[in-house]
Amino acid sequence: MRRFIKTLLRICIVLFLAIGLWYGYSRAHHAFSPLQIRKLEDPNNGGDSLRVAAYNIAHGRGGVLGASNWDNKSKEDLLTRLDAIAEQISNANLDLIVLNEIDFSTSWSFNINQAEYLAQKCGFAYLLEQPNYLVSLPFYQLNFGNALLSKYPIVKAEPVYFEPYSSLESWFIGNHDGFVADVNLPGGLIQIVAVHLEYRDELTRVKAAKSIASLANQGDMPLIALGDFNSSPSGILAGKENTMTYLFSEDFSPALLDNPEHYTFPSQEPRLKIDWILGKNATLSGGEVIRLAHSDHLMVTAEVLLNTSDKP
Repeated sequence: MRRFIKTLLRICIVLFLAIGLWYGYSRAHHAFSPLQIRKLEDPNNGGDSLRVAAYNIAHGRGGVLGASNWDNKSKEDLLTRLDAIAEQISNANLDLIVLNEIDFSTSWSFNINQAEYLAQKCGFAYLLEQPNYLVSLPFYQLNFGNALLSKYPIVKAEPVYFEPYSSLESWFIGNHDGFVADVNLPGGLIQIVAVHLEYRDELTRVKAAKSIASLANQGDMPLIALGDFNSSPSGILAGKENTMTYLFSEDFSPALLDNPEHYTFPSQEPRLKIDWILGKNATLSGGEVIRLAHSDHLMVTAEVLLNTSDKP
């Protein structure tokens, strides 16, 4: 009996070490390879404006607020919802889109790479993936974050690390980080900043906003920051800084103002505008909120007017 207990203990120790090494390798790989750019097909020839969008797709779980990521009845059930999202994106005639809460390889979504699936369905030539939350165990995996789908070449990209709400959580699981990508347009380069800010604390979001502003102030290249900011000016608390009012003070111009017509969350009964498209050194027009509840967020679109005077 004693020998059996010792053998069982050894087996448990070996399994524990194996799982720890598996998890440790995945976190280390993520730290050294936080972004991946892929070319999927030939790029767009371009025009005089750039049509962009921001959309938090909520892991493809649907538009019901509070729904669980594990509510998928089957893989086919999930693909049906992804196809509806793809149709919505295609009908918007976009040149690029930033997607938040998108799964790259996650157990609850049958390990489907949702970014690649949507990019191929919608005919985007380039795909940039940023896993922000990554946990890999032998029989369970989380791998999701932000993505940029573009019809123009993504020539360079770097992660933007925001101060975390919890350092411990950031170390072991991940954080709401973003990225900056240079996209090559017919009239020159434009910087795209993908944003999905922390939802639990406004001051943590303000610190991230200051990082975004610092990034934008490093040059005069046209810059578009877009995604789920989890903040609205109307949500400001007395005596507290606010993410959006800070960015507006730093000359970021919104494609749409904060009013009931432009609310984006929750999608079935919108009462907050937390999904934004902001421009700096860029002219935005034609902002629109697409009122289709394929996620608990609504998709936001806008046009960026391009300087094509030097275009051959």
